[in-house]
Parts: sequence; C-alpha cells; structure tokens
Amino acid sequence: METPAAAPAAAPAVPAALPALAPIKKQIEFYFSDSNLPKDRFLLAETKKNEAGWVEIALVATFNKMRQLNATVEAIIAALQGNELMEISEDQKRMRRKMPLPEKDDSEDRTIYAKSFPHETTLDELEHFFGQWGELNAVRMRRIPKSKTFKGSVLVEYKSKVDADKVLALAPAPQWKEAPLTIQSMKSWAEEEAAKPKRQKKEKKEKPEGGDQEAKPEERPFVWTPACVVRIEGIAPNTTRTAVMAAVTKFASLKHLEFLDNAVEGYARFDTPDGAQKGLAGLATEQINGAVPTVRLLQGEEEVAYWDKLKVIFQEK
Repeated sequence: METPAAAPAAAPAVPAALPALAPIKKQIEFYFSDSNLPKDRFLLAETKKNEAGWVEIALVATFNKMRQLNATVEAIIAALQGNELMEISEDQKRMRRKMPLPEKDDSEDRTIYAKSFPHETTLDELEHFFGQWGELNAVRMRRIPKSKTFKGSVLVEYKSKVDADKVLALAPAPQWKEAPLTIQSMKSWAEEEAAKPKRQKKEKKEKPEGGDQEAKPEERPFVWTPACVVRIEGIAPNTTRTAVMAAVTKFASLKHLEFLDNAVEGYARFDTPDGAQKGLAGLATEQINGAVPTVRLLQGEEEVAYWDKLKVIFQEK
C-alpha cells in the first residue's frame, strides 16, 4: 500500500521589511542627548512621569521626524540594539537613557552661531560642512515660526569646546560656496539678541518726527511666472534631496527644489515654462531611488495657492 505523501510544511511568515535603521538611531540619540533633552520641554516632562525615566516607544514613534523615517516601534527597538546611550525595557514597550543628565549644562560654551546660508541649504550639507572641524552634537537650523522657512542662520554645538574655539579662531572666517559667513560664539550672539529690544526702543525714541516714514523701506514687488512649477509625488522613502536634485536637473534648469531628505513629495520650480515641460516629460519615466515618481504641472487655483504661500514667505524676509 502506497504511503500518502506528507503535506508540505507551511512557509514561515516573512517579517515586514524594516526601514533604514541608522537614521532612526541617530535621531533617537539626538532626542535624548545631553544637548537636546534639557531643552525639549515635552520630552523632558515625559522622562519625569516615572522615577526610572522610561518613555513609551509608541509615543516617540509619533514624532514628526520619526514618521518621516517610517520609524515603527519595531524599527526603533531594532535600531537601539546594543546602544551606548539608550536601553529598552524588558517588555519592549519603553526606552530611557542609561545615564542621568549631567548636572551642569556647558553646551553654550561649545556652541557657535553662523549666518548667511542660502534658504535652500539642507541639514545634511550643514553637518558635513561643520563636521570638518570636529565631532558635532547638533546643528540647529533657525526657522521663521509661521512658515518654518530656514532663516539662513544656525547654532552649531560641538562635543568639545576646543573644536568650537577652533572654528571661532579661523581667519578669515569660513566660506559657504564662495560666500563669506558671519561666525561668533553663541554667548556673544545671545547677548546681542537680548540687547536688541532695548536698542530698538532707544533708536525709535531718538528718531526725529516723521522719521518712521523716511526710514520705511521700499516694498519689493513679488512677481511669478505661470506654468513653471511641477508637483512630484510618490518618491521612495529614504530618498535624499541630493538624489532628487540630480534627477530633476537632468532635463532642465531649475530655480528651486522644495524637498526635504526622506520626504515622499515636493515641488520643482523651473526657470521657464518650457523647462517645466521638459521636466515633466523626463521625470515621467525617470527612476529616483528605485521608483518612478508621479509628476504634474501646477495649474489654476492650485498654482495660485502655491504662489500665494511663497509670497507670504517673501514678505516675511
């Protein structure tokens, strides 16, 4: 009698692919670092909700940057395996710093202020630039509160005061793409910022009658060209701005690319309508980080709304 063949074993479940872990690890370390945690009121309050300093991993996964990195709870746990700064609870639901925060905050002594950067500058570019003089703790890009547009100035915190002093001592000051930068210690910059209201009040008091009208700057006109902006969607996760820029500029001259590292959508603003048409045609079949994006030309109310938003940013400058 023939023995029936054994039923084939069920295939093991394939775990969902995890996103890139290195950026997640780097961001978590920044959140809980000596330089950031004391200044982050929300996160610091969360660490104080229990004596042991535990914070729910699921909560951290909801932070904007974590969402941009597709950081699930599972990905965060995987990224922090064997981490020197952070540890995971036995139930795999919480995390905390291994060491308490230092009693004295000397970050101001290790921080420099620098300005005169173009508004399209990225964080990766800044970290690479300032990293040539020493190991960094953080680079903070200063932004306009309402629009979140980069102001063109940064606060750069080094791990060592020696490295911060090294940058301050450079003569002449470093240049950004052949443009000179203004660099000073954070302490001197903070003192100047604190003195601004008093100085402005004094200057206003000393102005002659009618001085406000005479000193009023001439309003700059805001002019825009129709049919130059292309909306780009469906970009693969973990794509850098540099990769998108390289793809877009293959087809036409670009005025500005609105895209942040690890985003999935953005805008390409071409110099001319003809350039926008060439960009549309080329990007329709161009792979960026392994995926062909969806592209369309902004038109009608959508185009007007886009330029209205830019006009607000223009007038805030």
